[in-house]
Amino acid sequence: MLPDTLNPAAREWLDAFQIGMAASTAGLHNDACAHFERALDIAIQKVFSPDHVLNTYLPYGTALRDAGRLDDCEILLFRAINYGAENGRADSEPHMYLLAELGMLHFERGKYGSSHPFLQQSIDLLQRQKFRMIPEFAFVHLALATCYWQLNDLARAKRMYRTAYNKCLKARGPNHQMTLYAKQLYDSASAGTLLFN
Repeated sequence: MLPDTLNPAAREWLDAFQIGMAASTAGLHNDACAHFERALDIAIQKVFSPDHVLNTYLPYGTALRDAGRLDDCEILLFRAINYGAENGRADSEPHMYLLAELGMLHFERGKYGSSHPFLQQSIDLLQRQKFRMIPEFAFVHLALATCYWQLNDLARAKRMYRTAYNKCLKARGPNHQMTLYAKQLYDSASAGTLLFN
């Protein structure tokens, strides 16, 4: 769902967005950030729909993370989440992905206590709104389980590892690498020790 491409502002947004995506795909993350920043400015200034704005925030945050600009990424994701809430889109699919992205950023930085609420909110939103789950989203379940394990909530961690395994199994099948990894984590958590401990 793109803005009207006949509109000059929409064309300018689309150009900046597509160049940002191409730069990101090519591994030129700082270049991608500059183009996504431009696209975001256009989307906000020209009063595009909140979902267009949120869908511009998401690849911008990913590009910042990939560029190693983790503090900038965190600030941007908080800004995006607040924008979604302020514009009545806290129950939207883009908002769900932004919550997951922020949770994964905290997870990757070892901030399990602050990671798990964002991951849990994104999973709750996925279930409440019945959004179609992309297979990669099963990793959010694995990260949440690991957060619970690291926070010594072992019973909850085991349940979440089982859920993550079942999600991977359904999304990818029994022989996919992610499914096998989820099964290993579930089995090791059930035995009382995790592979990476």
